Amino acid sequence: MTGFKRTVTMIFGFTAILAVSAQAIVFRVDRSQSASTEQRFATIQSAIDAANPGDTVAVAIGTYSGPGNRDLDFHGKDIIVYSEGQPLLTIIDCGGSPSEHHGGFIFHSGETLEAIVEGFTIKNAYF
Repeated sequence: MTGFKRTVTMIFGFTAILAVSAQAIVFRVDRSQSASTEQRFATIQSAIDAANPGDTVAVAIGTYSGPGNRDLDFHGKDIIVYSEGQPLLTIIDCGGSPSEHHGGFIFHSGETLEAIVEGFTIKNAYF
């Protein structure tokens, strides 16, 4: 009878792990002081790096520039990165030039059509 109890416990424990890992998380990019600190990131790339496939990165209205906010790499993850505002209000300023090449998003690691970017203005990209 003891062996049966162990098996049942292991099955329920495994089911609980699967249920927790199947929940998508929303990571927020917001540099304002009033934003909640739970799952909040200062740069878009840091939120992308923390996300797992199926998660979402919500970017607050504002202009994002410099390292961590340009040349954004999904690293093969099928995640959603979207602006919480209209594209004219959420801007990625790549700061690119003929001597310094920078762009917005880079998809080169096997991302699928489930890797989504929505609602941004991308400016000053240069390759």
